[in-house]
Amino acid sequence: MDCKPSVEILNEVHKNNRAAFKQRWIAYKDVSEIIAKVINRKLQEAENSSKNDYNNPAWAYFAADREGYKRALKEILNNILP
Repeated sequence: MDCKPSVEILNEVHKNNRAAFKQRWIAYKDVSEIIAKVINRKLQEAENSSKNDYNNPAWAYFAADREGYKRALKEILNNILP
């Protein structure tokens, strides 16, 4: 995992505070790695749970919800915890 904050994150930080923010981000690298592991585990659980959803008459709703959930987790991994 890259240790630099994403451009989207830096855009939310005031220009005068960016250098200090980058230093804090690097200092908390271990925390973001733990969060990334948890999110990856949640993604894997979502993949594995999909096999039983087709037995439910409302499977399309469950599938849509699961895909949205996975998309949100991937967004966090790719843009917030790069």
